Amino acid sequence: MRFPTFLLLSSCAHAPSTAQLEAPPSLPPPVGRTFARSPGVPSDPAVARLVPAVRWDTALSGAAGGLGLESSLGKVTYQPWEIREAAWRAGYPYPIRQARAWTTPKAAEPPDELLAWLATVDEATDLGLVRTRSPEGDSWVALAATPRVALPPYPREARVGAELRFPVIPGALLVWSDPVGGFEEADLGTERVIGMHTPGCWLFEVRDAEGVAARFPVWVGMSAADLRLYALPDLPTEPGLRAEVLIDEVRALSNREPWTRDATLDLIAAKRLADPKTALVPALERLGYDASRTGSWSCEAPTIEACLDQVLWRPEGRRVVLAPHGVVGFASDATAGAVRLLGLVAPE
Repeated sequence: MRFPTFLLLSSCAHAPSTAQLEAPPSLPPPVGRTFARSPGVPSDPAVARLVPAVRWDTALSGAAGGLGLESSLGKVTYQPWEIREAAWRAGYPYPIRQARAWTTPKAAEPPDELLAWLATVDEATDLGLVRTRSPEGDSWVALAATPRVALPPYPREARVGAELRFPVIPGALLVWSDPVGGFEEADLGTERVIGMHTPGCWLFEVRDAEGVAARFPVWVGMSAADLRLYALPDLPTEPGLRAEVLIDEVRALSNREPWTRDATLDLIAAKRLADPKTALVPALERLGYDASRTGSWSCEAPTIEACLDQVLWRPEGRRVVLAPHGVVGFASDATAGAVRLLGLVAPE
């Protein structure tokens, strides 16, 4: 079997046998019960031979396996939101630094590109690596993360009234939102205990000097929802309408009613998006809105999904998105190689 010697030496990997490669892949579960790092040993011997000196993670590999299986069915293309949601389903709470996939004929040797990539994985990296199989052949899927903080395991689902205990992490900040748009933050210079007394989706985020160090939802008093929102059928193509539908879906997860679209707020949002110097407060008050009670959100990204991720799955964005009642105005622009969205939410 061809297996470059320099890669074997540099990565401490060993060549899988023909029998190991011909055997059906063995995958970790793509759905977990807790959010936690889960160091382990691959149950697929072909994978285990490649990662003897690497910190292989069961949860992260479960996410990789889920992505690989769905990719073989044409359901995912490894977009950032797909990777995030796969990680959350599998129970991995830390940011994914890199996602890679390689395809080969059935039972073929691992590709040289995979071996070269594995040789760059250091001991500080959590690795998710699996082999999947479809009628078209095999896929090797890898996810890499480098956690900067250490958190205890947290449940994906919890009873109403359950508590989460966050340890002391010097220099870190805990930010969270509850299912009805409540927003709070606390310094982790001391231990924090958060009681979850409202049913629905709670979103927690730990931030350090480099940015988001961990983020995960906890479903309280209900089963964890399938978050493949951006893959819903028959979504509108126009960015503003698409955003409205997806936000209403997120609101429904917290038993919030859909917003009512307001044509006047649409116009104000459009002016603000076209000219960021447009002053919102005078524009709102001139047309009879209470500016002090009007919330706003905005995002800019290469795709509408990446744009909405900045709003729907960040605590600050959910503070506005989950407001109890209101009328909403949207504006969108996708003419400069990126999607820009702006939303205004005012009391009815």
